[in-house]
Amino acid sequence: MNVTWEGKHTFNLPIISDDIYYVAMLALNVVLLVLNISGGITNVINMLVFIRQGLTSDSITVSLFAMSVSDLLSSIFMFPWLVCFFMGCLNPSSQRNNYCNAITS
Repeated sequence: MNVTWEGKHTFNLPIISDDIYYVAMLALNVVLLVLNISGGITNVINMLVFIRQGLTSDSITVSLFAMSVSDLLSSIFMFPWLVCFFMGCLNPSSQRNNYCNAITS
C-alpha cells in the first residue's frame, strides 16, 4: 500500500487474480451462449405462431410479433461476440482475435 501525506491512498493489489477472472468470464459466456441460442429458437417459434394467427388480427399480436423480431435481432447481433470469445479461448495468440474483437466492439 502506498500512502501519501495528502491523504490520498493508492493500492497496488488486484481485486481478483487473472485465473479467477478467466474462469468467471468463461462461465458467464457459456450461460450467455445457451440463453442466446435458446432465445433465438424461441423467438423464431413465436414469430411463426404470430404469422399463423394473422398479424392483422389484433394490435397486441402486432406488438408481440415486433417484440419477438427485436429480440431475435438482438440475439443475432450478440452471437458474433460470443463466437469471437470462444475462438480466442481456443487460440489466444492469433492475430485474427484482435480483428474479431475490434469488429464486434
